[in-house]
Amino acid sequence: MVRTFISGSRVIWGTRAKMACAVVAVASIGAAWPATEASAQWHPSSGPHQPPIQSGLAFTWGNNATGELGQGNNRDSSVPLAIPELNWPISAISTGTDGSLALTRRGRVWSWGGNDQGQLGTGNQQDHNAPVLVKAPGGRGYLSRITAVSSTNVASEALNADGNVFTWGDNIWGQLGTGTVDGPDHCPTSMSQPPGPSDVCSKLPVSVVGASGQGTLSGVVAIAGSNDDDLALRSDGTVWTWGINDSGQLGIGTHSGPQECKPYTHFAAVGCSAKPVEVAGPGGKGVLNHVVAAAGGADFDVALRADGTVWTWGSDAFADLGQASPSPERCFSPFAGDSLPCSTVPVQVTGPSGAGHLTHITAISAEPSANGLHVMALRSDGTVWSWGVDDLGQLGNGKSEEFDNLPSQVVGPNGQGHLQHVVSIAAGGGFSMARLADGSIWTWGENSSGQLGIGNATGPSVCTSEHTPCSLVPVQVKGAGGTGKFSGSVAISAGQEHAAALRAP
Repeated sequence: MVRTFISGSRVIWGTRAKMACAVVAVASIGAAWPATEASAQWHPSSGPHQPPIQSGLAFTWGNNATGELGQGNNRDSSVPLAIPELNWPISAISTGTDGSLALTRRGRVWSWGGNDQGQLGTGNQQDHNAPVLVKAPGGRGYLSRITAVSSTNVASEALNADGNVFTWGDNIWGQLGTGTVDGPDHCPTSMSQPPGPSDVCSKLPVSVVGASGQGTLSGVVAIAGSNDDDLALRSDGTVWTWGINDSGQLGIGTHSGPQECKPYTHFAAVGCSAKPVEVAGPGGKGVLNHVVAAAGGADFDVALRADGTVWTWGSDAFADLGQASPSPERCFSPFAGDSLPCSTVPVQVTGPSGAGHLTHITAISAEPSANGLHVMALRSDGTVWSWGVDDLGQLGNGKSEEFDNLPSQVVGPNGQGHLQHVVSIAAGGGFSMARLADGSIWTWGENSSGQLGIGNATGPSVCTSEHTPCSLVPVQVKGAGGTGKFSGSVAISAGQEHAAALRAP
């Protein structure tokens, strides 16, 4: 493998033995699939859609170095723990690199964890190991009327009831979508090389501008974040992106524009966009349409169309595009020091064993951190398929290998048969989660911080040359405090090295 460390929020490439370590859009199992391409009358409600999610009480487990478990301390936990300050039903929860967001039924947003780039939306850079309310733009009052949230790398997103998007946190690549790579705040970090005026952020929510750079982006029905770019799905089924574009992750047919960002003096400028741009269609013709869900990982993005097919674009350095052979297109990144396989326009994910294409998919997931290097897909028959990096067993196919460029099916507990009756999925930094119809939660992959939720951080298997605790097959998450098994779950979320779940009250 060739990934070593992160500079700021970018990846530096080199020899590596181990990698550390979602936005999940869930569709109805057994949804009817269009026999032909959707008509011009298509609307998201005609394809796979996110069903109403019952609110639940919030539980977290895994790494807690920056307080990302929201427990009021910084102790890791290998079993689910209820968040003390959120003792009322939560309608959605999202875990990112080192922080989390929770959405109340009244449209307020709580945040906790790392805050070095203002990603908690509190108006400062102070970490919080217990939930705090996200402030409103300008810092007066609190963010309200929110319908969806997304915790990403070192930034956050929220969607309101009017279809407008708010962002806060890091902005060195224009990932706040404000039309500029300037402030309004200065957020130097210890990872800056060196700290300087390029460390720009917003410690409070700001509005994403329209495509022209004027007004606000409107008509948005879903949001997702990638490592350093963001995605918005509009009601007409199109996808809009903004942020860095060094690997073609904006999906606009080029990796060198439409703008240039140069936050580090010792690295060349790279393509970026500080305002939303529309993702191109297959082959670069027209625009990608009929999309019902989107997700982002490390320098690549994923989209699910209404016909149950999956499309990817961006970096293919770790086989995350799901192609039978590496993309012939190359993108040069100064952070890699070389050109790497990529696709600057959407390509369709190949089917298992390289035959045809992956079909009948109802949900997709990828983790929006620099370590989010695998993709998960849920089929209408309740089975799970995954591809990308597999050094920690995160693909759940019973093996630990460099990567798998084709979708492989997740095996069942103890490696017997295949995992079935899955209703939602969540890809973490080096681990994966699945929620079954009976309300149980199953995990697999890395377990060095207890993120599998099985009561230890030592096994059950060992992966990579660094002897990293992991599981190559699904294991069941324990109940709250380690008693029994977790049941009654209504939603799950996987971060870089921590996890969260909502349980019916």
